[in-house]
Amino acid sequence: MLDETDSAAGPLERYVSLLELIAAFPGELTLTGIAQALQLPKSTAHRLLRVLARSGLVEGGDNKERTLSLGKRLTRLLHAAGQSDWIEAAVLPTLIQATSKLPDGSFYLARLAGHRMFVVASAAGDPRWRSYVIPGQELPAHAAASAKIILAHQDPALIDAALSQPLEALTRNTSTDPEAVKREIVEAKALGYSKCIECIHEGMSAVAVPIKIPVDGVIYSVGVTGPITRRIHEELEGILGILNDMANSLVPLLSLRANSKQK
Repeated sequence: MLDETDSAAGPLERYVSLLELIAAFPGELTLTGIAQALQLPKSTAHRLLRVLARSGLVEGGDNKERTLSLGKRLTRLLHAAGQSDWIEAAVLPTLIQATSKLPDGSFYLARLAGHRMFVVASAAGDPRWRSYVIPGQELPAHAAASAKIILAHQDPALIDAALSQPLEALTRNTSTDPEAVKREIVEAKALGYSKCIECIHEGMSAVAVPIKIPVDGVIYSVGVTGPITRRIHEELEGILGILNDMANSLVPLLSLRANSKQK
């Protein structure tokens, strides 16, 4: 319980605890839920939230039924750092939330850097699959679903650069022919998604969709990987629904950097 008289915690610690909880469950918690989760009197929770709202750090929660989310001012502060760390911190709640819908999957955000693709953030429903996509990890352009759906929206010269090195056969399903990979990339653009059926690790498959950012275009994708081969075959429409909802919800967040570069 966050006791107001606890000198070790102090007022700042109470505010931080509120922000951490809202970040972990964006758009889900109400004033009542916050009070219950932190074992605070509703009057205290309401007072703390009112201060955060006035400062632009949270939005919503002005009545018992309205849900809470991080405010635009806090989001801008995260983005102002100029490093990729802000992206990981900002999108992690969305990735964590998705794991409840597909517990055997690891959800992750990938980003284009030059002609290479890297994992920016990830969240696993099951700790066993956490190591398969970790922040900073480079994704093989010829095999990763998240990499191919990003490449599907780039010009031919960049695709050629991404596939210029010898393509390693990571599993028996990995395509090592650059022309065959290019055909997969073209197909991915037409379909609106890319999938990898045990192309990188035996028993592990993935699906990814693009995130279309105004000005920057497609430099991000969001995907899910794990022992989900059967699910991809049988529940592809549902998985794509989860991923497309995530992509749409992340557009305003990831657009802030693009908008700031225009000013």
